[in-house]
Amino acid sequence: MKDFINKNKYRFTVLMDTPIPNDEKNQYDVVGRYKVKGIPAKFIIDKEGNVRYAFTGFSGNFDETLTEIDLFLESLL
Repeated sequence: MKDFINKNKYRFTVLMDTPIPNDEKNQYDVVGRYKVKGIPAKFIIDKEGNVRYAFTGFSGNFDETLTEIDLFLESLL
């Protein structure tokens, strides 16, 4: 996965979720904790650990997505 991310020059952090050990339902830690509804999932989390905004999906336009996230970040300032 690391090679794919580097090859495609992703300009954002990619989190690889891990399965919950010994879970019979094969659930994943972050998916369960943040109630992920789809992929990709993007979150703005404040320094207290509260999810302030959650985004699901991708429009296909990276710059458009960054603009949207920037607007949400500005609203938190």
